[in-house]
Amino acid sequence: MEIKVIDQSGRTVSSETREISAGENNLLISHPELSAGAYHVDVTDLHSGAQSSFKWVIE
Repeated sequence: MEIKVIDQSGRTVSSETREISAGENNLLISHPELSAGAYHVDVTDLHSGAQSSFKWVIE
């Protein structure tokens, strides 16, 4: 899967690819260099093209 963290101006501040296995997977995201604020996290399955996204707030 590909994981992108996008800031409010639309700039990708982090992008990485991870291998996952079938079934439920937990994702730990830690980017201590990011400032407080709201980000969007986009997750894409590179095999099927399925996508999901969620809002991530750093306080």
